[in-house]
Amino acid sequence: MIKGTWKDVWYDANGNVLGIQVGNNIWTEPASRFFMGAATGHFNSGNVHHAFGVGEEAWDTAVPFPKPNVYQTTLTNEVLRKPVSDKYFMKIGHGRAQSGSLTGIHDPWREDPVTSLYRGRFEPDDIFNGVEVSITSGTNTGEVRNVVDYDQITGTIVVDSPFPQEVDDTTEYLFTPEPSVVPTNAVEFRTVLDYGDLSAGVYLREHGLFFGDNAENPNGGFMIDCIRHAKIYKDGTVRLVRFITLSFNP
Repeated sequence: MIKGTWKDVWYDANGNVLGIQVGNNIWTEPASRFFMGAATGHFNSGNVHHAFGVGEEAWDTAVPFPKPNVYQTTLTNEVLRKPVSDKYFMKIGHGRAQSGSLTGIHDPWREDPVTSLYRGRFEPDDIFNGVEVSITSGTNTGEVRNVVDYDQITGTIVVDSPFPQEVDDTTEYLFTPEPSVVPTNAVEFRTVLDYGDLSAGVYLREHGLFFGDNAENPNGGFMIDCIRHAKIYKDGTVRLVRFITLSFNP
């Protein structure tokens, strides 16, 4: 299963944060070609481009807010396109324990007998060591710990201090995302729209990722991800940093 999130952070001329927006991504149909290109090494971050658009003013008052669809191939009204500034792997994940203890979350890789889907942890051994884990639901909700050991074979996450109660099969958890120096099942793209970009001033309402031949040109390449959002004003006094995180889970 493919999941994605995005985050916008924009700053004034003094570097102070003006606002933050977050949301979920809409994958568009050419994503399958993106995955094949990634698997066969036919592209790198140099030909993945981030496009920005003003959308339509009518979106500002529309209820519900209009979403893009999976068959969309371009933005509604593109005004700028840039190569992504950075691409890096992420330590990211969430799940539900099968069992546990006061200091351990046991979530092994397994087939769900009801749905036949696979559940549990499968990432490389020790990759979550040092990462923060939060209990989001069930037993020990609200507790936050640091991971001191992660064992891939058993799917056991060991934390630095005991939980109030033993972890059980109601316990749901979430890792705080962090960059990874080794490959993982998640990748994050970061693009900076700097003070000199779009200095005349516009309201941005959409953005997306493009890859492939001609991806550097307006409406060129294949759009693999499309996002619409509440309007953000961008001129020469505003710096906008955009993050798109894509994760791949069975």
